[in-house]
Amino acid sequence: MQTQSNLSNTSEILLNNKQADFLEAFLNNLADTPDPKDPRGWGFTGGWRATAQCGRGFGKSHLLCHIIALSASELPGARAGLVGLTLRQVSDIILSQSAEVFKAWGYEEYNSKTGTGCYTVNQRPPEHWQKAKYPLRKYDNCICFANGYTVDFLSVGQIQAKRGTSLDQLFIDESATIKEEIFNKVLRPTVRANKYAYQDTRPERKGFNHPLHWAIIDFTSAPWLAEGRWIYKTEDLAQQKPYKYHYMQGSAYDNLMFLPGNYIEDQREVLDPLSFDVEILNKRRTKNPNSFYSAFSDRHVYMDYERLDYDPNRPLEISWDFNAKFTSVSVWQDFGNEFKCIDVLWVKEAPDGLLVNKLTNDLITRYKNHHNKRVVLYGDNGGSKKDANRKPYFEDIKTAFRKDKWVIFDEVQTGYPPYNIRYKLVNEILKGTIAKVPTILINGWSAKAMVMSLQDAPIVGDNFEKDKSSEKKDIPQEFATHLSDTFDYIMFRKFSKYLSYISAKARPFLFKKAS
Repeated sequence: MQTQSNLSNTSEILLNNKQADFLEAFLNNLADTPDPKDPRGWGFTGGWRATAQCGRGFGKSHLLCHIIALSASELPGARAGLVGLTLRQVSDIILSQSAEVFKAWGYEEYNSKTGTGCYTVNQRPPEHWQKAKYPLRKYDNCICFANGYTVDFLSVGQIQAKRGTSLDQLFIDESATIKEEIFNKVLRPTVRANKYAYQDTRPERKGFNHPLHWAIIDFTSAPWLAEGRWIYKTEDLAQQKPYKYHYMQGSAYDNLMFLPGNYIEDQREVLDPLSFDVEILNKRRTKNPNSFYSAFSDRHVYMDYERLDYDPNRPLEISWDFNAKFTSVSVWQDFGNEFKCIDVLWVKEAPDGLLVNKLTNDLITRYKNHHNKRVVLYGDNGGSKKDANRKPYFEDIKTAFRKDKWVIFDEVQTGYPPYNIRYKLVNEILKGTIAKVPTILINGWSAKAMVMSLQDAPIVGDNFEKDKSSEKKDIPQEFATHLSDTFDYIMFRKFSKYLSYISAKARPFLFKKAS
């Protein structure tokens, strides 16, 4: 194909080896396969499906811009969708990389004063330019090329509202942060436009779909959460059907020729070991086979990037865990048939050393515009104990909330049962089979650390005891078991009354008066 020779002969196009291999695989794929019902041997009109799963520093955004430039040269009039969690995220990717990459392909941005250039960013293109076969109504979030090739910037929320969108290609940024259900039911079905518009120009491929048409390519770093691990399915499919599926892994080491010489060591110095392994070395996080929260699964996690799950007219329910070097709180709201963790906060340092005071002020500031100023307190009963050197933590918390005109309901228990009882209780609740107990849901975006804390909490010994050793390891403490403890406290206090095997003595649950 013509572009193939352009790619190999254009000295300005600088790629690392894996990026170049990816582009070559894209250009030469055989995703469209013969239709046995067509006597001419023409294809089904299938498209290439690929995942680029690479760590920070590999150049994922750089590769994406090269793919857009290549597609623009091959698919005049086509419309591609570039989807991210937010429009800001998508725009930042394009605006940070596109000008340099497009220039290497010979594309200059349009200058309205001189009339030169062949693409526009976030503005209406000149009227005499060719339009996409399915043109946009607005041009404030897109790239338009003079030959009509158009990239429409979309957020996940937008495309969910535009289920009738028809695209020729789909590119997805940070796919591991998007749930598989959204990909399968909302994103993937949008690639359905112009079925016979683009023909494969290779002589032996007459009647087949162009190899770049109907491509679906997602770019992502290694998933932190279990629900992001669906991206690895492309790896399995690539082994079964290499003509249609392609999977690439890469790390900063693959891109060393384009990075500062000290990049990796600098990252090692500023990141904790776990984040360095995942973000830079692209190591996979494995599922914990011996989980304390054995009933916890993807169905308990939802992704709400716009905070639409938060209701300022409902009370806040907050559960605390106190430690000398890490203090955390989870924020919940009761929606009747659903009980949602909408937020988590923590502090590791405070100017005066008082982590509790700083975290309380951070929480009050975050919810300063909350309308229904009622807050229910749960948490670590150690925060109620008096000490010779200080007041109880919960007294400081109450004082701060009262000062900001909140009405407080104290639901902090004086003690909790052993771990084998806790294990049974939390997993019965998570199974969703107990009458009167709502479905437990956690926002995987704003409360991601809670999800990870639950996923990574193992059992130690034969008595179903929670292994708390992560709290002493050199890992981000927001991913240790601290936040999972706040989960236990609120689950036990709020729902143990519905479980017959929890004795009345162990679960005093009379709703206390506001204080």
